[in-house]
Amino acid sequence: MKLETIKKSIADWNNINDYYDEAVTLLNQGVMFKIDGGVAETQGDQKPQFIHVYIGVVNNRLKLFLINNLMDDMAILKVEYSKYVYVADLEEVPSDLLEDFRKSDSISYPGSNTKPNSFDGHSRIMNWAISKNDWVKSQINNVYGLFLAFSIPIADLDLVASEIYGLFALVMDDHKPGLNHYKADLIIWDRSNSNMYISDLGILEDTVTVVPPFGDSNKQSDFSLLTTSG
Repeated sequence: MKLETIKKSIADWNNINDYYDEAVTLLNQGVMFKIDGGVAETQGDQKPQFIHVYIGVVNNRLKLFLINNLMDDMAILKVEYSKYVYVADLEEVPSDLLEDFRKSDSISYPGSNTKPNSFDGHSRIMNWAISKNDWVKSQINNVYGLFLAFSIPIADLDLVASEIYGLFALVMDDHKPGLNHYKADLIIWDRSNSNMYISDLGILEDTVTVVPPFGDSNKQSDFSLLTTSG
């Protein structure tokens, strides 16, 4: 897939923010995607801190484009983007993984004060399954709209040795009213050790964050594929 095709697909998803039916149709295509460990490989003497996950649309299919934060630089991508951008398909939880998924326990990201019960990750994913359509409707034409990308901290994930997946979810934010009390989330599932890493709304670092909004820990300029997609 050419770099311009990737950028156009990201722009196409951004434009869908105004169209409820199209957004729901795409998001109903699945709930999870595989995270290839190669995306987190150390570059020289530098170790990436985050994986950026971009949402895109290719031939009416939702695609995820993954790249680590060090390589998310257009000066690098213009030269050898295919080496650093990993493409994943959105899919349902396959039947051969379903039983392992049901047995998985929730744990917090390091640095979080949250002590989740074993059902927290499952309940957030269930929120997505039950309330996704209504949440999308509430987000259409919202100041931030639908999510455009996720940032995943990778310091404590063994992405090379493990089988890692990302699953769309909704987490409750008690500071917001109505359906807006849900915030888009991404549960990181390590099938190898049966753990689901979940975010703590009380802290911004060391957990999955959604953009927009952008902030000090996730500057817009850090998301090169997004800012150059037009």
